[in-house]
Amino acid sequence: MSPANIIEEFLIAIEQRNFTKAEDLLSNSFKVTGVAPDTLDASGFMSIHRALGNGIPDFRFNYEFLKEKGGAVNVRFHITGTHTKSMPAPYAGLRTIAPTNKSVNMPDEQVEFTVRDNKIQKLQVTHVEGGGLPGLLKQIGVDLRVEA
Repeated sequence: MSPANIIEEFLIAIEQRNFTKAEDLLSNSFKVTGVAPDTLDASGFMSIHRALGNGIPDFRFNYEFLKEKGGAVNVRFHITGTHTKSMPAPYAGLRTIAPTNKSVNMPDEQVEFTVRDNKIQKLQVTHVEGGGLPGLLKQIGVDLRVEA
């Protein structure tokens, strides 16, 4: 399976809230940078997506593959969805977030995945103003200055 196929399978599994399948595509050393204030491992990243999947059932990456070279795959995300259900705290320091019925329409974000041995090793998001998890939480009305 090509690296792009692995990434697509991973993204679809998260959108469909099939987290077991998504986790099976991650390496034991999987790391994420640029999504949250700190580097995340597989457990932390999937915990965030479980919370988002609960609170935003129509969560979509709206991805577009830009470039694939070797094990590096560059993808553009334009995350959308509507916060219609209670969302467990996506990370420590926050409380459960009651439904706001607010739509999320994130700025385009560039993401580079690294795939080795048919497993995703790394996911790196290039920071954009209003992006990442802090930007998404702000769009649904979470004041991180108060919560953190």
